[in-house]
Parts: sequence; C-alpha cells; structure tokens
Amino acid sequence: MKILFAFVGTLACAAAMIGGALLVMRGPSDPHAYPSSWSKLDFGEAQEVSAVALPPCAQETAKYYVDSTFVGNSVYMDFTAPDGCVAEFLAAVGIDGNTPVVQWKPVFPDSGPPISPPADSEITWDFGREDRVESWQVERWHGAYEQAVNVVVNRSAQPQHVYIESFTSN
Repeated sequence: MKILFAFVGTLACAAAMIGGALLVMRGPSDPHAYPSSWSKLDFGEAQEVSAVALPPCAQETAKYYVDSTFVGNSVYMDFTAPDGCVAEFLAAVGIDGNTPVVQWKPVFPDSGPPISPPADSEITWDFGREDRVESWQVERWHGAYEQAVNVVVNRSAQPQHVYIESFTSN
C-alpha cells in the first residue's frame, strides 16, 4: 500500500511540475508581450505598473517585458512612432525632448546602450554605428513608491524607435 501511495504521489508531483512548466513556457497571451515576459499582465496593466502611458499613435507597434523582483518591478517597453508622436510621449513623461542627458552620434560607444533588458528577455534594442541616439532619465515619486524612467530614442530610424525602462520600488 505504501508503494502505491508513493507511486501516486510521484505521479501527482510530476504532473504538477509539467503543468507549471507549460504555463511558464506558454508565456503571456497578449500580442504586445515579448514571449519570455513571465508576467501575465496585459498591455494596459503593464503600462499601469510602469506608470508610463504610451500615446495612442504608438500602441500598434508597442511591445513590453515585465520583470518583477523582491525589490521592485521593471517594465521594458519599446515602440516605433513618427517624430510628433515621440515628442508627445516625451512631454507626457515630463521630459524636454530638446535637452537629452546623453547624446550619441555618429559612432555608438562600445559600452552599449545605457539601459538593457534582461538577457533572457528576447528584446533586441539595436543601434547601428551611424545612428543618432538620445537618452533621458527621470526620477519621480509615484504614490508612495520611487520610480526611475529611462528613455532612449533612436532618432536615425524612421519612424523613430523609442526604448523605455521603468523601475518602480516596492
């Protein structure tokens, strides 16, 4: 009888592990989510967690990745949009688009971009050596939580490509 219970228990554990692995591998069902984004947040919830709302003109091409840890939530987003839409987004975040904190042109430094998503995220933020790239960082309080938002814009791409990293402390 003990052997039977041990066997049934082992089968139940194996089934639970396989089921959990399938849920994790399946990833989010939202088409805006990168496949490896572990969170089941939809696009609207990801924007709410990041406290960064994308303008309507950017919604179609937007992608996101959520990485939640004990100390806070990181939301990585990127989208492509025409110049006017990018300016609207920067203003909404509280950034003066005419005064980047960092500006690279025409050769991108070997150190890579100032923000980078987790290595397993399947997000590719590519900059060519001839691209003109500008970067901003905003730190603010969102309710009781501190938030840092990094924004990188590839001005050479048309439409422009915008990369966002938002970290909100727990």
